[in-house]
Amino acid sequence: MFANASADGSGLWVYNRSVSTTVVMYRNGAAFGVAETATSAALDTSDIGLLRSAGFAAVELASAFLGGSLSAGEITALYDAELAYMTAVGAA
Repeated sequence: MFANASADGSGLWVYNRSVSTTVVMYRNGAAFGVAETATSAALDTSDIGLLRSAGFAAVELASAFLGGSLSAGEITALYDAELAYMTAVGAA
């Protein structure tokens, strides 16, 4: 759906679906792709798996979040807050 904007996958990735037919991908607070999707008929009830598809990935995950749609400004604020925290604890 989106071209990879990072060779190593690092950074804060946000997959934001604010309306039923559009998805915007952000990396480190900046939008880099928009995709049209099929309209949802109902909420998805499937399980959510982080870092796995057919198996588990041997990678690190510092944080994850799920929830309602965020505005572009809220995504930037989230990135800034997470970067400040990760820097303060020596992880960035």
